[in-house]
Amino acid sequence: MDGFERPRRGRRTLLLASLRRLGVEVRPEESPQVWLLFIYSLLLGVFQFSGKAVRQASYVDQLGAEQLPFVYLLVAVVAYPVLRVYERAADRWNRDHLVIGTLTLAAAGLVAFWFLMATPGPAVSAGFYLWIALATALTLTQLWSYANHLFDARQARRLFGFIGAGSLLGGAAGGQIARFFGSVQGLEVRHSLLAGAATLLGCVQLVRMAERRAGRSLTLSGRIASALPEDGEEARLPESSARHVRLIALILFLTVVVAEIVDLQFNWVVQQSTETLGERAAAFGNVFSFMGLAAFAFQLVFTSRIHRVLGVGFAMRVLPTFVLVMSAVVALGTLVGPLAPLLVVGLLKVGDNGLRYSLDHATRELLFVPVPVRHRAAAKARVEVFVHRFARGAGAVLLLSVTFGLVEVLETAWFVLALALAWLVLTFWAKRHYIQALRSGLGLRREGLRDNDATWLDPNDVNTLEVLVESLGSADPALVVNSMDLLKAHGRARLVPPVLLHHEDASVRRRTLEALVEARRRDALPLIEQRLTDADGDVRVAAVRAMARLTMRERVDLMRPRLASADPRVRSAAIGCLADHEDPEVVEEALASLDALMGDEMPSSRAEAARALAQLDEPVLQERLIRLLYDQDPGAVRAAIEAIRQRLRRASAGGAGVNPLYAPILIALLRNRRLKHDARETLAAYGVRVLPALRHFMNDEGEQIWVRRAIPKTVALLDSPEAVDVLYDGLEHNQDRFLRRKLVEALLDLRHLRQDGDRLARQIRVECERCADSLVVLLGLSRPGQYELLGSFWQWQQLDPPTFLQRLVDERRLDHLRNLRRLVTLCRDRGGELGLEQALERALDSDRRQRSRALEFLDNVLGEPERRLVMPLIDDLQLDERLALLERQFDVRTLDFEGTLHLLIQRGLRQPDFAVVGSAALADGFRVGLESVRRVGRQLERRGPRDLFGETALWLGARETLAG
Repeated sequence: MDGFERPRRGRRTLLLASLRRLGVEVRPEESPQVWLLFIYSLLLGVFQFSGKAVRQASYVDQLGAEQLPFVYLLVAVVAYPVLRVYERAADRWNRDHLVIGTLTLAAAGLVAFWFLMATPGPAVSAGFYLWIALATALTLTQLWSYANHLFDARQARRLFGFIGAGSLLGGAAGGQIARFFGSVQGLEVRHSLLAGAATLLGCVQLVRMAERRAGRSLTLSGRIASALPEDGEEARLPESSARHVRLIALILFLTVVVAEIVDLQFNWVVQQSTETLGERAAAFGNVFSFMGLAAFAFQLVFTSRIHRVLGVGFAMRVLPTFVLVMSAVVALGTLVGPLAPLLVVGLLKVGDNGLRYSLDHATRELLFVPVPVRHRAAAKARVEVFVHRFARGAGAVLLLSVTFGLVEVLETAWFVLALALAWLVLTFWAKRHYIQALRSGLGLRREGLRDNDATWLDPNDVNTLEVLVESLGSADPALVVNSMDLLKAHGRARLVPPVLLHHEDASVRRRTLEALVEARRRDALPLIEQRLTDADGDVRVAAVRAMARLTMRERVDLMRPRLASADPRVRSAAIGCLADHEDPEVVEEALASLDALMGDEMPSSRAEAARALAQLDEPVLQERLIRLLYDQDPGAVRAAIEAIRQRLRRASAGGAGVNPLYAPILIALLRNRRLKHDARETLAAYGVRVLPALRHFMNDEGEQIWVRRAIPKTVALLDSPEAVDVLYDGLEHNQDRFLRRKLVEALLDLRHLRQDGDRLARQIRVECERCADSLVVLLGLSRPGQYELLGSFWQWQQLDPPTFLQRLVDERRLDHLRNLRRLVTLCRDRGGELGLEQALERALDSDRRQRSRALEFLDNVLGEPERRLVMPLIDDLQLDERLALLERQFDVRTLDFEGTLHLLIQRGLRQPDFAVVGSAALADGFRVGLESVRRVGRQLERRGPRDLFGETALWLGARETLAG
């Protein structure tokens, strides 16, 4: 057998390589489905085009091309009730049976019309026209519906062009069948209908063969009822997809109307050029064959390349552009005289149908791929069938002007010009919505998985299962977890690979353990046992449970021997499993093992002790956990903090109270830069119950300052109105500049919550007063000509750089301006050319143009209270005018240099926040030789080095002594 299989596989590989050179990339695993659809499409093409050639010739021969609008309208009217019957059949039949039944019925109809056409007449021709139109629409819709479900967006981009080429190749053969029976003497045109019936029966055998080979349903869903929407179903289509589908429908509407007008023009030209039914059938057959061959070559060589290289947008614009150009030639002929109408209209017909059945059809199928799977069939049913028929009816109404002699046939080219132009414009919008629908579709699929909506999954469908198995390799843990849930819900847990036990996300590892237990995967026990040393406590607990269920052993028998394991991680898992056991003897052994871990000199062992405690519920062994919070090793403390967080979350989820003993210790740990992030997350696990403690420590001036400064961000994590109240309370009780900045930033993080307008207005005024005070202090320290004040931007002269004291004061001023910017944003966040926060930031810019635009914007956007306080600080004003406004608003005055130094020294003595600035002012006074400052320095020197001022005074005095 192998000897025969190798040559066959070699030929298949060679064929796929040849297709790849033509730009069609068919991968080996896709090959059976692709060739199945290609042959199916080819046989439908033979039926469609042979039937169309006979249909057109018979109708034109019996009724004339001018009467075509009546049958166009008839098709549009009859389509709806026929499709409702089709829907009822879909409610009762399996999809495979429905497809086979539709194909068989279409073949039987061809045989019936073969009998009727023995005595031709207008009624028979009109009836046959209607039958072919409906049968073609249903059979082709079934083909592309299957293709859409079978391939994803990327596969569709590669393969739809090749699949559609089968129909075109079949069209060439179908046209020649009609030409043969129409041109050979002694044969009747109607005999070609038997050939079409034979091809449909071939499609039936193809469907049955596909069922036998696949061993499953031909389609994703077992039934087609979902393809036609129930009442109100369209309303549930996501808005982004709904807009996309509406654009597809509008483009299809214009496509069909244009095609109908071109079809009328072509039928009229053929009628004028032929006389008998045979000649007309041969003419239509030759044109359809030429059109099929040209379109097949275009489809095979260009369609896939266009989709892969130039994209959907370009592909949508090819056909309207061609129609626009050719219709312009036809319309020009109506003005200057005939321009070979048979040739021009024939080219227009060949190009329109050729591109429509190749590139445009494949592109339209591709446009449906972003629509969610559960809505796609409904959307396609509406667009492909109902919108198509409505468009035919609208086109027929428009063309009645030809039937009633109001417009000449070729003058309808002007209609085509207007419609093609609108069509071309719509393609640009459709491309943009296609991208948006793709993005939205990805999000909706993910959201659907998170909602655990498993109703769409067919457990017998290998393609759907492949998608879920592929999702197990996603970088998104939530997608992996929900894919596992869907597989478990349908009894496919064995498809979850044990290798996911090594996934970086703990939730994935836990869910994998559950799936392995459900699938009874005893072969995975070695990997499960490795999870006893997992860094996550919940994973360890799940591993213990999994081992107990798979080995059918009691938890105590399984884990008790591991209390003496040399591996601290295994001992930790055993302690967490047995420390709360009902047997006192077992508990005593577990506690002894725990105490040994806590007393181990290795920090990693003490961290494992904390992870063992994480598996226990509050308040079991809480005193041991508190001991670990004071461990000297940061890693052990971090593990203890994480253990508290896990215990708190379980307590909150179970409705139990949380242990308040940990909160003060965790707040104290905020001073440690290595641990403050972990401590902050654990404090947030308390919820709003920890806010009183945070408020107390933040406002306690005796608390370590870096603890206080870390609290605002912790409060912001609680995201509640109570948290906003605590932050405003902090602003009202604290003067520390760094802490105030953190408080304002935390409030900005909670801007989505309701702010207290009165308290916010008071804080805006406080920041304005402090900014104004810093400004006048800076003016008092600076010499004329040393600076230039541009709005709120202070520009120092390069030849006279600022002193250290001036830089300190300017930095305080800028800090107050930043706080002010954030507070004003909280107070009044309005829209405009610039956002309010961005405008306030640009008002501090050195660029005059940027600053001017921002100031003008602020002057118009800010309300009266904020404008009166803020604008004097940032507006481009003369210095005298600015100082007058500041004095009137905030009661601040500029002092001379000596007075400013004394002011800063006194503030530094009274306010810790000004200690550095006051010490720098003392040093500046000594530097310039001010006797009054020297006296203050000598007083501080006698007081001793109790603080920064005393140390500075001692250093300055010693320096003067050394200088002599």
